[in-house]
Amino acid sequence: VITLADQIASGFDRDDYENRQKRSPLDYRKVKMTPLLRNVALYKEKNFDYRYPLETVNYNSIFPIKASEQTNESAEESYRKIIEYFETNFQKLDNTSLKNFIDGLISLYEDSFSFVPASTINEYDDISLYDHSKTTAAIATSLFKHGDKLPQSDEKSFLVIRGEFFGIQKFIFSEGSDTAKNPAKILRGRSFFVSLMTEIVADMLLTELSLPSFNLLINAAGMFVILADNTEKSKEKVKEIEKRIHDWLFKKFFGEVFFGIFTTEATQNDFTEKHFETLWLNILTEMEKVKFAKFDLLKREGVFLDYHKQFDDGKECKICGRERGTHGDIGDNCNELIKIGENLVNDRLGYLVIKKVESGPVFGIYDYSFEESITHQSSSHDTKVLDISLSGKFRGYGKSKINTYVAKNGYTIKTFEEIAFPDEDSGANAIGVFKADVDNMAAIFAIGLEEKTNGGENPKLTFSRISQLSRMINNFFAYYLPYKLKTNEKYKDMYTVFAGGDDLFIIGRYDRIFDLAIDLSKEFKRYTGCNEEVTISGGISIFKPNTPIAFMAEVVEDNLNRSKRLIKNGRKGNLTILSATAPWEDFQSLRDEILENKQLIPKSSSFQYKLLELMEMKIRVEDPYYKDDILKNIMWLPRLKYILSRHIKEESVRKTLSIYFLKHINENTKIFKSLSMLEIYKNRKIKK
Repeated sequence: VITLADQIASGFDRDDYENRQKRSPLDYRKVKMTPLLRNVALYKEKNFDYRYPLETVNYNSIFPIKASEQTNESAEESYRKIIEYFETNFQKLDNTSLKNFIDGLISLYEDSFSFVPASTINEYDDISLYDHSKTTAAIATSLFKHGDKLPQSDEKSFLVIRGEFFGIQKFIFSEGSDTAKNPAKILRGRSFFVSLMTEIVADMLLTELSLPSFNLLINAAGMFVILADNTEKSKEKVKEIEKRIHDWLFKKFFGEVFFGIFTTEATQNDFTEKHFETLWLNILTEMEKVKFAKFDLLKREGVFLDYHKQFDDGKECKICGRERGTHGDIGDNCNELIKIGENLVNDRLGYLVIKKVESGPVFGIYDYSFEESITHQSSSHDTKVLDISLSGKFRGYGKSKINTYVAKNGYTIKTFEEIAFPDEDSGANAIGVFKADVDNMAAIFAIGLEEKTNGGENPKLTFSRISQLSRMINNFFAYYLPYKLKTNEKYKDMYTVFAGGDDLFIIGRYDRIFDLAIDLSKEFKRYTGCNEEVTISGGISIFKPNTPIAFMAEVVEDNLNRSKRLIKNGRKGNLTILSATAPWEDFQSLRDEILENKQLIPKSSSFQYKLLELMEMKIRVEDPYYKDDILKNIMWLPRLKYILSRHIKEESVRKTLSIYFLKHINENTKIFKSLSMLEIYKNRKIKK
């Protein structure tokens, strides 16, 4: 069973597998893993010049480095340290609960062997021992459940289950009459609720199908993929669970929140390199159908009968406006979400405990709580313990990669007004909203892993690679980003609305959010091994802190879309801020130049606003809408010389700035204008 599972997980058919076993691998002790993100190629040939260090997972080892720059430490010494780490932390596992033991083992195995190659044959050294082992274990479990006789290679013996939370952003940013006053109170709870529901639904399916946690192959950003045995009993269980979930969500959130579940049958052959691409694309396509056919209204009443009667006493929830205010002016659902947010910022409550109970508040059979400590004796078969702390240490239980970082005062979430007000003596009282995601994600998963040789295509998609690719992208947003926010003094006052999967939505003081965006673009490039075909695009919008959150989300989404529409030199990877859209590198290099010349530029607001006028004139020169004013706008150049002569007396400084302003107003007008506006905001006097 394990041999066959290993063969299927590797994506080989029987002949290929046997030929591979006969090949002589390189010295396995010296081979270091190729980063899968470096190997993604949509257009060009792959490049294997980057490698991961042979270490356990930490905030430095997740970044690959050039093979020529690797340390000279012996491979034997590196492996010894990895094994010592694994053996030491193995003692921390909860051996009183099989579920928690397996969850903890999976996390420990991930920490230990994510950068150990599963194979030392060159073309297969991009799969980690962790991902290959986990996929092999999931396939072996599914095969084992068929009994003594192994299924034939063309027999539909597997059931692939995909679950997804739809309408995440609509749910997070929904508003009532009171939401705009203090959105920080509710946003964090709503965002975490999406992850919580995904975790519970996945656990419910695994429990009812008698599957261990390693059969959960993908779990990120409100989406999961489970591999199960294809039996009538399994399919019936999935339908029962789906109905329970839909009934509960329909009643609790009045049909506005939906969790889709889709299943597809698969053979052993479907997992080979020659066929897996078709299987994966089919899963994605069918899930889209589920998305547009949510609750079956033919089986439900079209309206909520007597819905209005709950408001006869005039009490409605001031947060959402959709339910009765039972906790003062707050409804049951919103009160629960606010409490979730409050618990998340309490550093002492580092464990999430999910229990299966009779008549539970979640789906009728589950309850959850946030705990400060866990004793092995307190856990049981029906209790799932997740480590949700931002600690990088292994604490014996399964780690949940959920970015919970928010700015806080003690154990209280900071309001947007507190985030916006600067610590310095100057600067606008404003917040910046930053939204970003990975470009061309669908294409990356569909064709990014294909081998491009002699103009043809040799598909290299396997379940292990898909699982690893999803995990690595999620780790940047859900593992590395909160660490960066927590440890960098400049970014400590950030509010993470969501960050995981392939996207993020962060709120912070406008100038620091811009710096964070630039830093993250550089870090993501380093994270991919400087792969120019895997990029992120982002949008930043600036608001007063009391602006309705739904409006903020709408505006910044538009800026993100503008970034994605720009294709320069055959690729994306752009930022849009204050009407300027350009590649990250253009913003970064110009920002550095502005900082270099900052001391030479007059601080007077009149000088700075006159410069903005000149930039606007230059923009209008090239805009057909202002063609009738071209003679007026073309005067920006002589006006620049006049303004410099009036405000700067020292000739050498005037000459330096003349060259500086002329170059950037002429060549990088919109970018220069947007960055100049940021500098003007920074120089505003604080009204206290």
